[in-house]
Amino acid sequence: MFFGTKFFFKFSYFWTSMIPAFIIFLSRMSNDPYFAYDHSFFEIEIIDNKFYINRILCFWFVYTVVSILLTVYLIWHIKKTIKSKTGFNERKVNFSDSKTQIKQTSALPIIETGGFYKVNSGMISYLLGTVFGSGTLSFVNVHSFLTKWTIFIVIQLFIYYFEINSSDSIPNIVIMIFRYDLISIENKYWVIVPREVSKNSLKGIQQIQSFGKTDSRNRLYMLENNKNGTKN
Repeated sequence: MFFGTKFFFKFSYFWTSMIPAFIIFLSRMSNDPYFAYDHSFFEIEIIDNKFYINRILCFWFVYTVVSILLTVYLIWHIKKTIKSKTGFNERKVNFSDSKTQIKQTSALPIIETGGFYKVNSGMISYLLGTVFGSGTLSFVNVHSFLTKWTIFIVIQLFIYYFEINSSDSIPNIVIMIFRYDLISIENKYWVIVPREVSKNSLKGIQQIQSFGKTDSRNRLYMLENNKNGTKN
């Protein structure tokens, strides 16, 4: 799905899609009785004074800041890319329920949907299987802060490696919250569409272009910026 896209886009998309897993993991760490005592504090000595900082709260703070920054970047990058014209791997999609007779003015292939396409498909299975599963499987029966974090991070790295090297669609609850839908066409093309467009203007012939510019395997697309909402 992410072939040919920028590294920071891949990383921010993955991070934000796994936010529930991080929340589950950090919440369970916070409620673990073993980490509720002195073991859960960093000790900082400044001359003769000692300061104690709860390390779980430190991780919550760092995670929250990083998540906000990556969310801002992700939404900004999506908006910027939708407004731009890459001209790479362009296609036309007929979102009507019947074939439309149009004058062929370009060599772009036309994808017929028959009026059927999926919106944010696979979200429930992704959340219950991958996200929640990775957040809970990290809790092995050990009282080691480092071991728990190591297992959790290793699991996330495996998932990340699979996602960036797979053509499967990856749902993202954050872009849904920011009113973007992931449209699935024939389980081959995934198009990021603003919700106001998917609700009101996703009909007729639309032109899409690839999100990635350097890899023909890319299956992530966006509607080309069009004020009128349709392509003829």
